[in-house]
Amino acid sequence: MYYSNTTVNYISSVTQKGQTTIPLFLRKKLGIEPKGKVRFEINEKDEVVIKPIPSFFAFQGSVNPKKLFDIDAMDRSVGEHLKREYEKKSY
Repeated sequence: MYYSNTTVNYISSVTQKGQTTIPLFLRKKLGIEPKGKVRFEINEKDEVVIKPIPSFFAFQGSVNPKKLFDIDAMDRSVGEHLKREYEKKSY
């Protein structure tokens, strides 16, 4: 680890399989759990940005349980979508 102005830099080796280790400090700071997922983005300066992808359980409590869920409406909607996709591919 070394510091450059206000930026903290970490160096990590890349294995033959293209794997590397995200340093513990960064995993803790970003909330990356074991078996978690991250997204790699390349910005306009060709810099790689790593962003954690929240787990499904991170959204627990974000849905209003008092609002009823219509499974039949969902099934119809998915069926209609699949039908349209199939019709597009049939031509």
